[in-house]
Amino acid sequence: MSSQLNKNIIFTLAYFSAMHYPLTLFELWRNLLQTNNGREKYSFREVKNAIVDKKILSKVKQKNGMLFLKGDEKLVKERSIAHKLSITKLKRLKAWAKIFGLVPYVRGVFLTGTLSMKNAKLNSDWDVLMVLSKGRIWLGRFFLAITLQLIGKRRHGKKVKERFCLNHYITDNGLILEEHNEFSANFVSTSIPILGGKIYKKFLQMNEFWIQGIKTNYIKEEISKDNVESLERVGIKKRIQEVTEKILEKTGIAKTANDFVRRVMVKKIKQNPKTYWKNADIRYSETALIFLPKPHRITILEKTKRRLADLK
Repeated sequence: MSSQLNKNIIFTLAYFSAMHYPLTLFELWRNLLQTNNGREKYSFREVKNAIVDKKILSKVKQKNGMLFLKGDEKLVKERSIAHKLSITKLKRLKAWAKIFGLVPYVRGVFLTGTLSMKNAKLNSDWDVLMVLSKGRIWLGRFFLAITLQLIGKRRHGKKVKERFCLNHYITDNGLILEEHNEFSANFVSTSIPILGGKIYKKFLQMNEFWIQGIKTNYIKEEISKDNVESLERVGIKKRIQEVTEKILEKTGIAKTANDFVRRVMVKKIKQNPKTYWKNADIRYSETALIFLPKPHRITILEKTKRRLADLK
């Protein structure tokens, strides 16, 4: 049995353990993380055979079809509860997300984080990746913030539960993520399109190559033509958005407002103490805006390392 495969299995289970997420055998195979720089693929049969290897059995346990590291049995029940809760939360999110079709310069809305993994907690927020029109990322962000503030669904301060967390934006000409690591790979591969089926297909396609260097068994989600069309703006919403953007562009308001909002926001970012916190991930450009004072990827990786150390 491949020692590298064994390492990959243990690391993958430890990584998902850090997210309180035991895996089925199929999920383990599909999400298998590389612990070296290779791109070697392992078949489902190889992974299935590996988990009964003596070296693996001493560290990996199984219950109700879920695989987890020794000592993590409680995660099985946690995932079951979180899954049921997530289904309800997802329905509510989709109902509120319909408003995004009206917001100028919004091209796509992709659900990410614990809810996209069906692993949400009772008081968790709604993490979304927003795709905005090229050249209008600052103005698009402004319109989004105002819209969600008006309907009481923007996360801020202690108001977190079932509110949209606006901390990650990209443009439709900057769909390839800058960071290529386990967290980013999971971020993309578990995302769910809420609006913008066509741009979502392009997003997956453009990030597929580097993800396969981390999750070698990853295959981008195939979305049917009907599903793609169902995620596009239609009817009155599409018309309102198009007319609003046309007026803003033809009058020159869009460029002036985008430049103004950029200056104001950059100044606020530079003056915010959180920007300078240790490990903070604060990035801003014409193709991406990221506001993560405490990046989850660092916390998860630290927990993974501690979990691996516990096994030794």
